Amino acid sequence: MGKIKAICLSYRGSIDEIELEDTLTITTFSKNDVSEYVLGNGMLERECDFDYKDRIVSIFAFSEDKDGNINKHELPPPIDNNIYYGDIFVICHNKDGLCNISKKEYKEFYETAFGGFDDIDNETDEEDDDDDDGEDMKDFIVSDDDVETSNYSTSSEEYEDEEDDEDEDEEDDTEELREQYDVYKHYVDSMRKSGKSATKSIQEKMRRLYEELRRRGAI
Repeated sequence: MGKIKAICLSYRGSIDEIELEDTLTITTFSKNDVSEYVLGNGMLERECDFDYKDRIVSIFAFSEDKDGNINKHELPPPIDNNIYYGDIFVICHNKDGLCNISKKEYKEFYETAFGGFDDIDNETDEEDDDDDDGEDMKDFIVSDDDVETSNYSTSSEEYEDEEDDEDEDEEDDTEELREQYDVYKHYVDSMRKSGKSATKSIQEKMRRLYEELRRRGAI
């Protein structure tokens, strides 16, 4: 029985190479398989898969932790805004099973994943031309009471100037929100087509983006 290399993103801040049994499978991998390394409570969940070269890089993390040990490692989109606890594990695999990923390879993957974010946006724009956003999102609509209001000057001239500036700022911001929403939608749709479901945190982020874009009349 051999060993393969994987990565542990420690909640303490370090990036560590660990060893796993090469007989493990990506579908059955759990925190019991890393009991000598793991620090975290609850279920270790498969949060996201990334295509990288001829392999798939999977991220496993804890979404809850009673001890509140927040993991501060930055992760690539679409899970860059999610909060995870304890240790995060990075497992590499292909159709033949688990395969090695070293610290050097993880750093290369990390840079590629962040650098490829614009490419994901472009692919999403093309695919979404054929999608019916309204029908797909009926189950995702939620109310959002967190919309902030701005204080305006009582002076009519100042009010108009500020209103123009805010309209321009919101217009720029709306485009950014739309791009973020497209990325999340592309990811959720891809997971659905593969027979899986996106995590609750990703779906919640997508719902909030959709509701804000709908409020602005941009969707």
